[in-house]
Amino acid sequence: MINKKLDFKLLEDTPVSEDYFQSHEKITDTIVEIISTQKGGKAISLTGSWGSGKSSVIEILKEKIKSINEYGLFVFDSWQHEGDALRKAFLDELIRFLVNNGWLDAKPTDTGMEFTNEELRRKYRYLQGRLKVEDTRTTPVLKSKGKELTFLLYLVPFGLLLSSVGLNGLKDSILYLIVLLFGVILFFAPFFMLYHSLQYKKTSKGREEDESSLFSLFFNRTINKVVTEKYEEPEPSSIEFEDFYRTLIKSTVHNNKKLVVVIDNLDRVDPKTALNLLSAIKPFIQCKFEKEIACFKNIWYIIPFDMDSLVRLWSKDDTADKVDFAHSFIDKIFQIKLRVPQIIMLNWKKFFATRIKEASQGYFDVEQILDIRNIFEIFFSSSTSENRRESSPTPRAIKLYINNFLTSIMLRSEIDYITHAIFIGIREFMQGNFKELQKSLLKIDELPEHSKLRPYLRDDLQKELAALYFNVSKEEALHILYGEKIKEAITNAEASILDNYKNITGIDEVLEYVIRDNAPDWAHNNPHILGYAAKFYSKNDNLLKIIYGHAKTIMALSQLDKMSGEGYGILIKRYHSVDPAFAEMVLKKVSSVGMKEAKENENEK
Repeated sequence: MINKKLDFKLLEDTPVSEDYFQSHEKITDTIVEIISTQKGGKAISLTGSWGSGKSSVIEILKEKIKSINEYGLFVFDSWQHEGDALRKAFLDELIRFLVNNGWLDAKPTDTGMEFTNEELRRKYRYLQGRLKVEDTRTTPVLKSKGKELTFLLYLVPFGLLLSSVGLNGLKDSILYLIVLLFGVILFFAPFFMLYHSLQYKKTSKGREEDESSLFSLFFNRTINKVVTEKYEEPEPSSIEFEDFYRTLIKSTVHNNKKLVVVIDNLDRVDPKTALNLLSAIKPFIQCKFEKEIACFKNIWYIIPFDMDSLVRLWSKDDTADKVDFAHSFIDKIFQIKLRVPQIIMLNWKKFFATRIKEASQGYFDVEQILDIRNIFEIFFSSSTSENRRESSPTPRAIKLYINNFLTSIMLRSEIDYITHAIFIGIREFMQGNFKELQKSLLKIDELPEHSKLRPYLRDDLQKELAALYFNVSKEEALHILYGEKIKEAITNAEASILDNYKNITGIDEVLEYVIRDNAPDWAHNNPHILGYAAKFYSKNDNLLKIIYGHAKTIMALSQLDKMSGEGYGILIKRYHSVDPAFAEMVLKKVSSVGMKEAKENENEK
């Protein structure tokens, strides 16, 4: 165990620009040579399994491209934009890259980018798909007083008519006077109402109601209706994408400039989305616009992917026809194919040592690093994981193991580093088999490659592994692991199971706990189990003394068989000289049970 404090630096799962594996440098040099000397408008595939270092190759390439004037490398991470409109996200990221590198004159706004190039500005606004139309309308709404006034105005013509009839008939009959008065009232009623409203407006109550004009007494305030129509097409069509992309490249990549477009993690996104993006850039990869726009000769496309994963974009059911179609499509897209080879064994070991030194900040010496690396290799080579298809570990697998290993040490620094290395190996590479080992009580000899682990096996290993698994003290871990199993084995007289436990370091403490905890119940209800315990642990004086102490309290002895009888015989023999009465008591209990059973048999007859 190491006593100094661990200063842990988490290893990031990001591509590295240093070539730990030598082959990466050769691949990047080849790509730079091709880009510099050959006509572009072509695509390069960079194949390799997940974690093999494809992204690291891109990082190294990025550093080399930086040093070449008028060259630019744009990386679009498809996985990072999963769930977005991928073609639109690609264009937005490319625009941002070109602006940041001084290849495009534009500035960011709330709605995207504002271009100085008029054609780009117009097409970009259309591509954004935003249209906002505001229609402001004034709609007066009648109040109750307004409705009353309107009704009275409708009656004015009737008032005039009645007044005229009343005047003409007044000379004939006095009754026409009533018609005349009624007509006058109808005619002047709206004016009376207006006058009354004016007087009301002058009162304090009218002012409190904020009636700013006579008109507002009869009508609600005007309602301004803003009709906003927003049309959005989040993913541009292939034609729109092609049109804008062609204009963008024509405006930026010219003269001696060369642009390298990397589309990373395409094999990790939704198949339909990935295919849409591939289909959109396919015309540019195949130089469809070479004659029209010469600058497309200055663009290269690099797409890193795991071949099996990309094939599954077309062939989920793995039928021969679909697999052939997938390979045919890929052959048409890529004019050059490069492969990131598997890490050579010597190289990954160097990478492991370098990374654990970096992460642990000098916590381990050379010999300890060698131990940790050897344990990692043992478990990796015997891994049952379906995802482990390679013969040597990937940088990602190495960094993940180191991060988990050092985190485990931080959690339980009192436990030896060897135990931590084995524990993380079991957890990471055996896919849940630790639970199976728990059920079989951590039989270390059942671990894969047990013979290779032998130099690292110690007496306390099982106890420490259990302590890490349950995150409890070593003693508590043994109780959790073995307590119930030991109780069941004693109860069922399973001597072979108990024999498997006897050589486990610290098991005596668990045995004492189990017997002390259960002996009172056994003595009262199942005294024959005390006989089993005495038989199994006849050579353990401490345990035998505990069993003897509780055996003295038994009320009766029934269900005795050969094994429990032998156990009580051992107790009588061991304690006869110090407690002769114990033997007599046991014999009486046995005989009393026998006499009771004889009487019951006689009564039945």
